[in-house]
Amino acid sequence: MNIPLTFPTQPLDGFVLCGYPLIDPLRRYLYPPNLLPGLEAELGPYEPGHLEGMLANGEGWYAADERTQAFQVAAAIRLSAQLELDVLVINLMLPDHANHLAPDMAGVQRAYADSDRHLGQLLDALQPLNVMLISDHGSRRIQGKFYINQWLYDQGLLTWAPRTPTDPAGDLNWLLVQAGQQAGLRGPLERVVRNGLRRALRAGNGPLPAWLARRLEQLAPAAYRAYAFDGQADWGRSQFMSFGSLIYANPAAAADAAADVQARLLALTDPGGKPVFQAVLPAGQLYHGPQMAQAPALILDTFSSDWSLAFGPNYRSASYFERGSGAWNGEHSRDGIFVFSGADFSPGENMLAADLADIPATVLYLMDAARPADYDGRVLQEFLAPALLAQRPPSAQPTAATPAEKQGDPAAPPDADASADLTPEQEALMAQQLRALGYVD
Repeated sequence: MNIPLTFPTQPLDGFVLCGYPLIDPLRRYLYPPNLLPGLEAELGPYEPGHLEGMLANGEGWYAADERTQAFQVAAAIRLSAQLELDVLVINLMLPDHANHLAPDMAGVQRAYADSDRHLGQLLDALQPLNVMLISDHGSRRIQGKFYINQWLYDQGLLTWAPRTPTDPAGDLNWLLVQAGQQAGLRGPLERVVRNGLRRALRAGNGPLPAWLARRLEQLAPAAYRAYAFDGQADWGRSQFMSFGSLIYANPAAAADAAADVQARLLALTDPGGKPVFQAVLPAGQLYHGPQMAQAPALILDTFSSDWSLAFGPNYRSASYFERGSGAWNGEHSRDGIFVFSGADFSPGENMLAADLADIPATVLYLMDAARPADYDGRVLQEFLAPALLAQRPPSAQPTAATPAEKQGDPAAPPDADASADLTPEQEALMAQQLRALGYVD
């Protein structure tokens, strides 16, 4: 229930009902496909919101989001009873949205209280044997944005893709006005200089000379960025680029360049003198396995930072920092919530030394299924009842064949239908929603 981006849904012995984000009509996020009419007849319309709509809805986003979560909880109760489910996985997303959108921690606490009420409804109705309550992060307030890719650009490590002016003469005139003001030019002298440059440059038809581009960027950096850059990195001409808290290295970058970038990032401080990043980790400290070539070069630890990351150019000032972030008021902190309860868990309080990957392994064990032998997560035996472990020790099973290993095997199940690929319009909508979440800029 409400697992993000379960797309397209696959047949299973149970049900799927997704919430935010959606990239095409809701029916593509349901299983069985006729699931929704009966629920809506009982519970009213199901209208999961898009985060961009929430951002534009002022304080009204909370009531709409709480209604959506209440629908999901009531639907889960009804469907679980009808289908006699063994396992229910439900995502209560209201606290996460409150973390990002609420202006203060009181709003986050309100979301926890409402979610606790919804959780109580689930427990009272379903009386589950075991419950695992998990969040993958906590909440923190932020002061504003840090433009990480703009910093990489100014370090000579990233190249912005050029912008094609929609009105070459008008755009150039605007840029020259901004630069002239910063240079202290006023009145007739400013107009003479500006018009002379426009004539020399043929009113913006063609690229600016390199010397003039550098000077205009020095005088009016924000205006120059708006004039010259389309907001996307030119990966082919860049050494590094940030996507979220991950910094990727172009394969053509020097082998030791990442260590130099790591040192520079660790030395960064914000306007108050506080380090921007608590840690900057090389990929080898966090990742392993056969797909290491796909891993980012560096991972930014932003969990204690006062700043949210922004990924495009700063079009409003020359600074990497921008105080205030509109309706986006919070980001993730490191510590989440792990609460285990039920007949198969041992009582008591424990400091959890675990990884999120351990949760699926433990769920598989509780369902009497062996985890794949090459799975990173472990069964959290220290929190399970000793009698259960003695009766049924954890085990592993051979890993299923990869698509490459299955190739040519007529008995192998087919891969996902190619018709599930996204259309250009769906991809654009997906990018729009990820942008609203802050994952892309």
